[in-house]
Amino acid sequence: MDPNDPLAEAFEHAPTLQALLDENGVVARVSRRFAGVFGEDAVGRRADELMEGVSTGLASFVRRLLSRQAEFRVDDLLVRTRAEGELRVEAHGAFIAGGHGYLLALVDQTERVTTSTARAQRERSETIARFSGGLSHDVNNMLSTIVSTAQAGLQDALEGEGDPARDFRAIIDFAERGAALARSLRSIAFEETGSWRPVDLAEEIRAIAAVLGRGSAGVPIVLDLEPRVAEVVGDRARLHQLILNLMVNARDATRSRGGGIEVELKRRPSGGVRFSVADSGPGIPNELRARIFEPYFTTKGGDAEQGGECYGTGLGLAIVDAVARTTGATVTVDASRAGGALFIVDWPITSVVQVDPVVVTVKEAVGSAVTLLLADDEAALVGAVARQLRRAGHTVFAALSAAESRDLFRTYAAEIEVAVIDVRLRDGDGRQLAEELRAARPGLGIVLISASGSRAAPSLGPQVRLLEKPFDFKELTAAIALAQNRPRT
Repeated sequence: MDPNDPLAEAFEHAPTLQALLDENGVVARVSRRFAGVFGEDAVGRRADELMEGVSTGLASFVRRLLSRQAEFRVDDLLVRTRAEGELRVEAHGAFIAGGHGYLLALVDQTERVTTSTARAQRERSETIARFSGGLSHDVNNMLSTIVSTAQAGLQDALEGEGDPARDFRAIIDFAERGAALARSLRSIAFEETGSWRPVDLAEEIRAIAAVLGRGSAGVPIVLDLEPRVAEVVGDRARLHQLILNLMVNARDATRSRGGGIEVELKRRPSGGVRFSVADSGPGIPNELRARIFEPYFTTKGGDAEQGGECYGTGLGLAIVDAVARTTGATVTVDASRAGGALFIVDWPITSVVQVDPVVVTVKEAVGSAVTLLLADDEAALVGAVARQLRRAGHTVFAALSAAESRDLFRTYAAEIEVAVIDVRLRDGDGRQLAEELRAARPGLGIVLISASGSRAAPSLGPQVRLLEKPFDFKELTAAIALAQNRPRT
């Protein structure tokens, strides 16, 4: 290339990394940026050999260019630099007609990739911040209610006034709501399935409608439930939550405008099941329909700002979508006949089953008093559970760590019939501890308790049960009985 040629200056200072190769593939000229990456000694070397130590992918493309005299373009190649840095490049190669060799150009995409990654991280951080803020709001509301009720109940007890049973029931109710929220969040994050069985959706719909129709917050609910609709296979608590969330949303939307809710349960022509909820509220704009199933995205904030009661956390429809997907269903949204929103949940034939009712008679357990090892690192939980178990006639050896559990088991192994162990202990894995105890005593019943749900469960063998926190005393005693292979009433 003639140095006096004005194009030579343009080549030399090109923003891309450029090299001219002769007909044999030897580098004849490089731009400043190319030399900065591949070295000043690049001139005079075969291009494919030069690229080999920097980018094997680029070297293979250059060989193809040289052998076939063909053009190529590769959108994303990683190239190492002399300074041991890295570049993301878009590579171009072209044969120059007239025997003038080849042009190789590398467009640096590192800044674009970095900017794109930074944007994605920023959006992720914003989503996490919004999610955490909403979760904090919900949890703090529940904890505030629990603390206030407990303080009022304590003062009443000290003064000999009030109704302690009422306070305890309120505390239990809000604690159970908190547990339901935690399970819902796990169902969004992990798509857990829980304990599955055929569920009669009509029964769940009637129960929810009876509750929502009461009181000043009630709105008219019209049920159109086709008889003998197949049952949907899934976890009953989560299917109940799916129905509840859609009906509560419909009630809130309708209450702001007046009117009623229409709920239908039908057989689909394909053999599946369709559940739909229609309201006469303001409806959902087309531009928002793609986002309404995102966690913590809500359309209810405007009503609250105008003095209404319809403040939303944005979890309801995310839960609906997560539960629907885990049971094989699809959820769609449209406009109702009244101009509001129409939500439709469709289960395919593979997700339903027609089950005849079965009456099961269980004999009363004989000799139900059990000697137990109870291990959890929460002292308050251990104390409360041990107190209930002893009141029921059981013998309890309580431990606050894996080490204490091993010591107690070594001393009382011949007496302990069931070990109730938290999956996460402060000094070890409860699952490993259970395996150790089972190895020492093959007939030992095991109940694993966990705040992480079914994902924390090992491969459940004989006489091993998983109990999800929080649990009530009936659930615990049932799990203990099953771990012993004993029936219960």
